[in-house]
Amino acid sequence: MPGCLGGRLLSYLEEIDYLALAQLRLAQGRPADARHLLGRLRALAESEGRRGSLIEIDALGALAAAAAGDQPAARAALLRALATAEPEGYLRSFADLGAPMRAILTDCRLSLAPRADAPSRRALAYVDRILAAFPAAPPAPAPAEALFEPLTARELEVLALVAAGLSNQDIADRLIVGLSTVKKHINNIYGKLDVLSRTQALKRARELGLIV
Repeated sequence: MPGCLGGRLLSYLEEIDYLALAQLRLAQGRPADARHLLGRLRALAESEGRRGSLIEIDALGALAAAAAGDQPAARAALLRALATAEPEGYLRSFADLGAPMRAILTDCRLSLAPRADAPSRRALAYVDRILAAFPAAPPAPAPAEALFEPLTARELEVLALVAAGLSNQDIADRLIVGLSTVKKHINNIYGKLDVLSRTQALKRARELGLIV
């Protein structure tokens, strides 16, 4: 039986359209809108016991939370998606979401690795299988494409955290440095990449093979 969203019945095909809309809102840099829409879709899918829908909704929810700088919510959504998907061995549901999902999975892997309990080991093994399903990293840029002034190791670390969706304050907390230090690193990254925003920086960094 179709579900209901916005006071009317929602068919399976309409759900696909709403999921596509959530992805569009993410691409437009509107994570709050994406999270609101995904929250409503999740409540509906959960009430009807549609596990396949929940996997996709929670995976997108993790991306939306990360884009909003809410790392605890991103990790919680991702762990829900993994717990639902692992018994069926889903891989493409995550790998097809590209570099942002790869970054979140890598961050999640770091949080799981120190744990010794059986559920964490099982989740860690599953994350490794998903990461192996991602395309290989692009080749290193040709010398003509190399930066005039390369990024330092710390700047590359900050860039990776930016790619994972962390806010400046989250990065400062993760690296145990001041917010002003993070802003200085990001300004240095912008200057070396010859860009003016996070979006431009991530696009340029991917073109140069600095991030995936």
